[in-house]
This record gives sequence, C-alpha cells and structure tokens, in this order.
Amino acid sequence: MGYKDILVIKEKENRDFLLFIILLTIASILTQFEFHSGLWWRGAELLTYVSSSLIIYFVFSFILRDKLQKYSFFIIPLCWVLSYPFNFFLTQTIIGDWIWIFLTVFTLFYWIFITAAFSMNDTYNSAVKWDEKIGGGLKSSKNILRWILFFGGTAVSIVLLYISTILILDFQYHSLGFKSIILSINFFMILYISLFFGISIIALFFHKSYLWFGMYFLFVSIYAIKLMIDFGRYEYTVGSEILGLEIFSMVFSIYLLLTTFGDFMGEKSDIIASKLRIARPRTLSIWLIYSLAETLYAPDLIGDFELWMLGYLYPFFVGVFGFYAIYVYNKKSKLKKKELNDYIVTYESEKPKIETEQKKVSKEEKKLLKVRKSIEKKLEFVDYSIKNNNVETALKNLRKIKEEAEKHELLDLLLKIEEKIEYCKKEISKI
Repeated sequence: MGYKDILVIKEKENRDFLLFIILLTIASILTQFEFHSGLWWRGAELLTYVSSSLIIYFVFSFILRDKLQKYSFFIIPLCWVLSYPFNFFLTQTIIGDWIWIFLTVFTLFYWIFITAAFSMNDTYNSAVKWDEKIGGGLKSSKNILRWILFFGGTAVSIVLLYISTILILDFQYHSLGFKSIILSINFFMILYISLFFGISIIALFFHKSYLWFGMYFLFVSIYAIKLMIDFGRYEYTVGSEILGLEIFSMVFSIYLLLTTFGDFMGEKSDIIASKLRIARPRTLSIWLIYSLAETLYAPDLIGDFELWMLGYLYPFFVGVFGFYAIYVYNKKSKLKKKELNDYIVTYESEKPKIETEQKKVSKEEKKLLKVRKSIEKKLEFVDYSIKNNNVETALKNLRKIKEEAEKHELLDLLLKIEEKIEYCKKEISKI
C-alpha cells in the first residue's frame, strides 16, 4: 500500500510537503474548538492561508518543475506572503468567489477519486498477499483462517455501516436531503458488498477463490463512514457532540494522504511520471495536499447537488474497482497456472536428458575415484622405497604417477607428488 513508502514524507526532499501537512493538522485541530471563538477563528484563518499558499506553490511547481525542490526554502515563504493578496481576491471579489467554489468542488472530486483509487488498489494487493500467504494459493480454500477473515470482514463491514448510519442520523439537526444522501451511501455500499460476497461464494464452485474480499470490504466501509462524517460536517456546523467522529475523520484523512503520497513519491513515482506528461508526481502531491485542505474548508462552499454527486461517486468507485480487481486477479492466476504448466512440460521433456547426464556424471565420478585410490596406493609404495633408500626407483615411479595425475587433473595429489620429487632430487644430489 504505499504502506512501506509512507515514510518517504520524512525524507529531506519531501520536507516542504511535511510542513504543509503539519500546518493543516494544526489548523484542523484549532477549528474543533468551537466553544472558544478565538481558537476557532485562528484555525479557520490558518486553514485559509495554507490553502492559498498551496495553490501558489502548485503554480510554481508547473513553472520550475524539477527545480522546485532546490528553491523551496525561498519559495514557501514567498507563497505565504503572496497568499494574503490572493486570499483577498478569492474572498472579496465576485470572480474570486466563483473560482474558489469551482476549485473546492473540483478538488473534492479529485480527493475522493485519487485517494479511493490508490488506497483500494493498495488494499487489494495487500489482501491478496495475505490471503495467499495464509492459505498457500488457490488450492487451500478450506483454510479456516481465510474463511474467518472473509466472513468476519464482510460481517464487520456491514455492521459498521449500519451502526455509523444510525449514529450520524441521530443528531438533532439534519435536512431531509442530507438524510437521503447518508441512506443512499449506506444502501449502495451494502449492496456492493453483498454482490461481491455472492460472487465470491459462487466462484468457489468454479475452483476460484476471492476470499481476499473480506479485507477489501472492511477498508471500503471505513472509507464510506469517513465520507458520511464529512458530509455531516458539510451539512451543518459541527459541535463538540461529534468531536470524536471529527478526530477519526481527520486522522483517517491524514492516513489516506500519506499512503497516496507514498505511492506518488515512492517506488511507483517513476511509473506515474512516465504515464503522466502534463504533471509530475510532486505537482500531483501538492494538489493532493490542497485537496485535503479544501475538504476541511468545504462546508461553506458546496451545496446539496455537489453532496449528491459525491455521495454516489464513492459507491460507484467501489463497484467498478471490485469488478476490476476480480479481472486482474483472474488474469494473474491464469498467468501463474500457465507458467507452472510450462515448467512442468519443460521438465518432463528434459527429464530423460537430465537423467542420462546424471548417469554419465556418476560414471565419471566413480572412474575418477578409482584412479585416485590407485595413485594413493602407488604413493604408499613410493614412501616405502624412500624409507629403504631406493630414492632413484622412487623418483622414476613418481614421474609416471605425475603423468597419470595430470591426465585426470588431480591437483591436490599433484602437489604431494611435486614435493616428493623435489625431496628425491635433493637426496640423489647428496650421493
């Protein structure tokens, strides 16, 4: 999931992003203190200027491209200074208001699309790895732990959606439109979960296993709950009565931001850069952080129509990606089976040759062992001759033995023979 890439945010070249994320977090925390007007106003003001700075920083990223990181130390303060007149233009002019509303709506769609797409893909990959690690592949569908994760993930997902819907709709103030949006998200999420649950059960009869859907259901339901909480904030001013839900929403948003950022700037950055010619991964990351800022500021800028669109957009993504995940999984499974079959066919066709070669090797090894033993016995006789002072006889035998050892490339024995020849030559020179 971008899980292992999530720590790229702390690297030196990404500290400009880390600074903006920290400022957004501080602003979000301050805006929760509605009972203290001073703190709330400071948080809202900080959030406004951070958003404006991110837009200007985004423009600089298009202009400077790869040089942005080099000059970020000077550009970030410049963006902060320019954010004051830019923010005045957005909030105090008619054109600025329309631009701000458009940017807000666009970034909300961008935020949901990008974070949902990347997080669903990472969740799918992690779920498949866990499923295959636990069950050992397709042939272990009866593995108890896999069934527990599948049924447990499905059941917990539906229960969480049901309870969250009741809690969110249980507040004193909400419109009929808001109620219908929340109920629609809950209905379509449970519908898609039930659909893919049924497909997974039916697939088992065709020797296919989609038990990894249990973990997928759990993640997409948590994301849907987070959206419902956000829509509650967009519908009416949030008070301390749902502060816990607000904290959950913010923490989960930061998590989505970091994991998606990890995909942009981690191992997948080169792949993304090669496919996107208009914008680079760093530019997309800046807009992603700005999108998070706008999700925090959106309550005052979007209407019921935009909420309806956003409400139906995410369940639609869940359904589309679910079918896409099944397609990708089936394709990979067929590829693995083909590779396995090719290996088996290749092995069966090469098996006679391999066995013949092994027999040849074993015969040669036996022959070589026999020659070694013969030479070792001859060397014992040479040692006996040297002890009885028959040095000349020993030297003649050693030269014959040397030829035999060289012929069979017995290097360790050749060293011994050379030493004995040198010894014999010295003894003969003394006579």
